[in-house]
Amino acid sequence: MINIICEVSKYLVLLFMVLYTVKCFSVLSSKNEEQKRKKLNKQIGYVFVIHFLCYLILYLRLGQLFMRLFAGLL
Repeated sequence: MINIICEVSKYLVLLFMVLYTVKCFSVLSSKNEEQKRKKLNKQIGYVFVIHFLCYLILYLRLGQLFMRLFAGLL
């Protein structure tokens, strides 16, 4: 089950990276400041999802102790 979650997460990370890249280029074509702000906020959301999925993969693959050390919680 962990392997399936990790494999699906890898493809989701790739998808969100593509979406982030598309938003980067679409921000440049926007003339309206409100549209630019909305697109930039979506980019921030994509970055948070990417980080969450990457930390989820690390947590599932390496275990809880390593993630505590990695995050500096111990």
